Amino acid sequence: MKLIKYSVNYINEVNHLPSEEITVNITKVHFKNKAINKTHIFNLIKKSLKSLLIPNTLERKAILIAYLQGVQPEKIKRNLVNLKKPKARMEEVGVIDGVTYINDTTATIPEATKFALENIGSDKKIVLIMGGGDKRLLYDDLAETIKRSSVKSIVLLPGEATKKIKASLVGVFGDQLPAMIQAKTMEGAVRAAQKEAQSGEIVLLSPAATSFGLFKHEFDREKKYLEAINKIRARK
Repeated sequence: MKLIKYSVNYINEVNHLPSEEITVNITKVHFKNKAINKTHIFNLIKKSLKSLLIPNTLERKAILIAYLQGVQPEKIKRNLVNLKKPKARMEEVGVIDGVTYINDTTATIPEATKFALENIGSDKKIVLIMGGGDKRLLYDDLAETIKRSSVKSIVLLPGEATKKIKASLVGVFGDQLPAMIQAKTMEGAVRAAQKEAQSGEIVLLSPAATSFGLFKHEFDREKKYLEAINKIRARK
């Protein structure tokens, strides 16, 4: 399907761009400054986007390019239904003692973690595992989202991005910081999160940073997360 084709190709090409505005400007050049009624297309499929659990900015870029390539709004809406949620994206991987463990290891940018927190909502408390390698991203907006969310504790993985995350959290929270725990390994992070979380709450791995340094890649990070959860389960 056209949308799937353009989603994959376009996201792979431009997901490093810092904002949707740049993407829109680039496409306007290609289409001779033609007015883009993107508000209509985004509103039309907003509910479908939420069900995909894909960071909104990336999905909007994919939709925009499909629209500019001539795919009609109703066809985009129909095709969205056939898109599957990516593996390791807001994936529930277990419930232990009433605590739900969610794997969002593919959230390697702040926007992805923001989306995860906004999707969970405020009805359940969250213990957030985050941090890792830096790729020159900013974290102030994510810190604001964390402040508005139901995050009660943050377990930090080691890495250069973690230093920036901590600085942004201090800047936003001031002296009202949530509990923050520094872990050295994924197993240590999951053990710390287990101690913090109560029945009915969520442990969310959504790093907002790269895996390099502590892990081979994000799926090695996922593997270590699942192994740590299984060790907790085995002790029950």
